[in-house]
Amino acid sequence: MAKVNKLLIQGIRSFSPDQHEVLEFFPITVVVGENGSGKTTIVEALRFITTGEYPSGKCFVHDPRIADRPSVDARIKLSFTTTDGQQMVCTRQLTAQQKANASVPTTRSIEGTVKYSDETGQLITVASCASCAMWQMITKLGVSKAILSNVIFCHQDDSNWPFLEGKKLKEKFDAIFSAVRSVRPALATPNPFLFLFLERDRGKRDRGRIFCGGGGGGGGGGGGLKERKADAENTEKQLIKVQEELQTVATTMADVERQLEPVVNALTAYSEQEEDIRHVQVEMGAFCDACAPV
Repeated sequence: MAKVNKLLIQGIRSFSPDQHEVLEFFPITVVVGENGSGKTTIVEALRFITTGEYPSGKCFVHDPRIADRPSVDARIKLSFTTTDGQQMVCTRQLTAQQKANASVPTTRSIEGTVKYSDETGQLITVASCASCAMWQMITKLGVSKAILSNVIFCHQDDSNWPFLEGKKLKEKFDAIFSAVRSVRPALATPNPFLFLFLERDRGKRDRGRIFCGGGGGGGGGGGGLKERKADAENTEKQLIKVQEELQTVATTMADVERQLEPVVNALTAYSEQEEDIRHVQVEMGAFCDACAPV
């Protein structure tokens, strides 16, 4: 089972951009505080680093106008244990810039990284765009983006979605279960936009990097055919490992789907009963109006 160990926040909302705050979740952590102290920001940070979703509202990054500077850099760092017991660290960086004559700062995300050690002890650094960083997080945590966003790290403004009316409730569950179904076809073919190469570090242990992007030009480099063949074999092994991890994710998500099925049925029945009660209330109101003395 995956678990969250530590969270580092710097420059997010009311958190200072000049120093970071670290929150440890083991063995258990209860977050309390007054309004505006940053309780919801912790959930927003967890949701952003795992799913890449920005929360609603303005100034997710600390406002440069409050900091009295043209731009503010923010950082979220998450240490967690994967479903297979592997220790990983994910880092996402953002920057907010206040442009002249702009009412709100412009926020953009900077390339994220995921670091872990493989079974041989080599340090693997996954440096990728936001979509691939999210894909890595979902794979390692063993749950879909929809479940992370709507269940595990659900924002308080959206926490009442199980009590929505039938159509909107169905859309939520469709999003959750369609994410489960969409993983299975992806298992047949590796991601064509994902490739890996090993970078020599002057006598130190090799460091792996996974980048996103199609094709890729690049520059030639030394090494003969033998080294390139070895690199290709290593890449193939990494892709096989990723496929195995995807298979594990699909199995886990199928289990979650089975566990959520009675909840879905109960919520659907509740929604239907709520609709019936609403109709009865309308009819009773009309009957009372008709019986009221003139």
